[in-house]
Amino acid sequence: MNKSRFFRHPGILPSVASNLISHVFQADGREFSVNDLLAWSDPIPRESVAEEIRAQFVTRTRNSAERLWVLPACISLEPGWHNVVHGDDKERLLAFVASLSSPQDFVKLTMREIKEGLKLPLLRVLRILARLEAIYWVPGPRAMRVEELVAWDPQQRVEVSAQKRQELLGLANQPWVLALAWDDIRFPSIDERGMSAWLIDQSGKKELSLRQLDLCDRMLIAGKSNWGTELEEVARAGLALAERQPGSLEKASLWTQAFMLRYGGLEGKTLQEVGDLVSLTRERVRQITERCFDAIHASSAAMPALDRVLSASSRIAPSSLPECNIQLADFLGEGQGIKAAIDFALALGRSPGVQVAKHRISTSSGYELIPCVVKATEPSGWLQVALSIARQEILTVGCTNFVRVAGLVAEQTGEVKDMEALRQVLQEAPGFERIGGTDGWFTLVDGESSALAARIRKLMSVATSTVNIDVIVTMLVTDDQWLYRDVEKSRAVPPSHVLAGLLKRWDWLESDKHNKFRSRTVIDQKSVLSDTELAVVRVIENHGGVATRADIAKVLITELGVSNPTVSICLASSPTVIKIEHSIYATNGRELNAQALIEARKRYVLEGPRGARLVRADVDLTRPFTVQVTQCNTPKESRHRIVYLPRAFLPSATGVFNHAGSAHGHINISSTGQISRIAAVADAIGVGPGERFELELDLTKRTYGVNTKKQGPLLDDKSEAHFS
Repeated sequence: MNKSRFFRHPGILPSVASNLISHVFQADGREFSVNDLLAWSDPIPRESVAEEIRAQFVTRTRNSAERLWVLPACISLEPGWHNVVHGDDKERLLAFVASLSSPQDFVKLTMREIKEGLKLPLLRVLRILARLEAIYWVPGPRAMRVEELVAWDPQQRVEVSAQKRQELLGLANQPWVLALAWDDIRFPSIDERGMSAWLIDQSGKKELSLRQLDLCDRMLIAGKSNWGTELEEVARAGLALAERQPGSLEKASLWTQAFMLRYGGLEGKTLQEVGDLVSLTRERVRQITERCFDAIHASSAAMPALDRVLSASSRIAPSSLPECNIQLADFLGEGQGIKAAIDFALALGRSPGVQVAKHRISTSSGYELIPCVVKATEPSGWLQVALSIARQEILTVGCTNFVRVAGLVAEQTGEVKDMEALRQVLQEAPGFERIGGTDGWFTLVDGESSALAARIRKLMSVATSTVNIDVIVTMLVTDDQWLYRDVEKSRAVPPSHVLAGLLKRWDWLESDKHNKFRSRTVIDQKSVLSDTELAVVRVIENHGGVATRADIAKVLITELGVSNPTVSICLASSPTVIKIEHSIYATNGRELNAQALIEARKRYVLEGPRGARLVRADVDLTRPFTVQVTQCNTPKESRHRIVYLPRAFLPSATGVFNHAGSAHGHINISSTGQISRIAAVADAIGVGPGERFELELDLTKRTYGVNTKKQGPLLDDKSEAHFS
């Protein structure tokens, strides 16, 4: 028995219908039994074959269809059910499910209730139900052709047929496999020689592990998949590698659906249209699709189906758009169109070789503009470099200018090109718009998805008032962590009037005549800020709007466990923070609280050497003194928690101190003010997280004591010293 054959539901007929038949079907020159309809071992049949089998079923059961109507369909809506139907079928299904009290009620419906709810003929109802069932359904013993599914065990070896080994050898020599990058998001290299060499090795083996076989099968399927299937696979892989991932299978399915609606279909949909269909805001859809694209851009993504579609469309061009979709239906997949595929390729920065243009055609009623697929003029080498440079600039700062692009082209190619020719080419790029009048600045299709836009979203998420364009420019030019990360490819910051013109094109921002900007809708801080940035904003808010670096570092180091250099990088680079004075920070985009600034200045003085001199002038350190400290506010074990001594007592109060009454163990105060082991003592006397307590130190006897009188919950995350 050949256990290398795996079986799956082909999505032709649902099991409720398959159980009513015992005869075989004739289609595509062969016979299909009921077992085939439940456990398919060959490549999934073409849709035309599935339609032919369904038509035979409807014809043969027409006289006795009543017994089918009363049966429960027993099909549940599993994650991903939105993505298995298309077009009018999908719209009717979404509307029907929305009319139910709960999607979980779908599994209880009879065939008649589903047919009447969808208002579709039986043939289409069977197609929808079969595809829904194929998501999750596992064939029972009657349909299995092996005793049981082989466990997913890396040690399990599976026999591979000679035909499969020959297919692997052919796959290894396909151009898309030979060109696979080591970091491909779907098929990352597991052999330093490359994936092609690895496949050749596998083709010579008679047995493979299940994991090896699964990878081989996925690559074989990818080499034959249509564009719609490939786009969904790439979307799932991109979201799985995104910096912020969906927290559940339901969210993962919803995010994938949003990406498919945005970049798939006949022409793709706008952010607002996608949001309306999946019940998300326009901004949320943008974030989801942007995360997926960021993951794709960060790695590589082989797309053989997209390459086949574009190559085939180039061969049949020129052709009307509808005719091109019909001729390329097998390459595109159900519900997909060549225009969406072209737009997706452009969004990836790939040259599709074709474009959609409207040609004027004479008809009986006059001239009409008909969308046609025509060959795109392939730019020469230097022009391709120019397009690449412009795109890289715009993905960072949202715009660039002709002079800069021309200079970089000359630097990279060694050729000085005519400026007018450069302008003509760039003006034909998708989404081209001039900015700033005659200054030569322009943007392209990805300006609103640039790193600049991401940073401005961070700023707008914390701003409580309008933000002047000068504040935004300052935020950019004073941060070298993102703009000049690569010295050789540092970006040019546009002047303020150009930047203002760019921001006014983004419909998620609104502005007044004084170039002051605000977000049209509230931006969820958790969706755009890192955990470190969220903590910084919280600390500043807890201090009335102004905090010292020590205030911020104390919370970030003790609660988040970040390093001191990381604190410095965050404060220097985050657009949410503005530096007021040396070591004093406020939240960007908010009015400054004068009293909070005064208090922060006082704390800063006490934290430094000058503060230490002021304290020592008033306190006799030869006698026992009391200082307020704060129990660490973190869920970590007490031995891993840190309590800090105010810096005013350093370096005098450092070293080991024994408990005055010997009831507790010794503590150790480091030169940085960290008091080890005191958190456990505070726990023992009942001091909760974030609460203040009194620590008495005797520098002469080298002893300490702890006052059980708690000072209440910490409100400002910073201890203040008091002396007795």
